[in-house]
Amino acid sequence: MKTIKLLLVMIIFSILLPAQGDDFDSKYYNETIYLQQGFLGSKYMMGGSSYSLVTIGGELNRYSDSAELYSQYKFMRLVSMGLMVAGPIASAGLTRPGGGEDMDDTFMSVFIGSMILGAFSQIESINKLHEAVWVYNGHQLNKKEFGKRIPNE
Repeated sequence: MKTIKLLLVMIIFSILLPAQGDDFDSKYYNETIYLQQGFLGSKYMMGGSSYSLVTIGGELNRYSDSAELYSQYKFMRLVSMGLMVAGPIASAGLTRPGGGEDMDDTFMSVFIGSMILGAFSQIESINKLHEAVWVYNGHQLNKKEFGKRIPNE
């Protein structure tokens, strides 16, 4: 009798567990942002549709934590572009008039330094964007899946 009850409990759990996973998978698919690699680069998906970064930014601004990380992403992106453009221009202004064969040390320091700092800030901006999406997804799953009230809404 005990083995029959145990067998029935195992059968019921084996039927119910996959159904709970499907519900979570469908909520994750429809209500969170995820990154998908495409032919021309990565794109952001939500509910099977692809969205631009501006549209995803509007979604990220729904929660204060992800909005702050998204604004840090935009700032780091601006710093990156500024360094990549202003560094070579500034280094060209530091060369001696009339040119010459030998490069000035200042020219190379500014040029290479701006490229390295620009690449570093670009990587940091992408990390901030991914962190903002991760925080947004956490808020969405807490709100939708577990029914918890999210503070600071």
